[in-house]
Amino acid sequence: MDNELRFYAALWGTYCVVLLLAARDYIGWAVRVPWLAVVFFVWGAGRAFSWLVVGAPHPFFLLLMTIELALPPLLVLLWWRAGGPSASKA
Repeated sequence: MDNELRFYAALWGTYCVVLLLAARDYIGWAVRVPWLAVVFFVWGAGRAFSWLVVGAPHPFFLLLMTIELALPPLLVLLWWRAGGPSASKA
């Protein structure tokens, strides 16, 4: 379990750094927002697939899966409303 948590810590830490870079320079990173959302969604889809194959995980991981599946579509919608691909050309 310790190994798994270290893996998640590194993965989430790296992803958060990339998101912070995108937030600091939105104009330069705007085109990458949907791709970042896709990566986040795939994590949730992987958890959902694992749930179907192996069984229910700890409730905390169910919460993470819910966030990973619900947040990306919202982020892409907000990105699109903010100008979508044209935001990077402004």
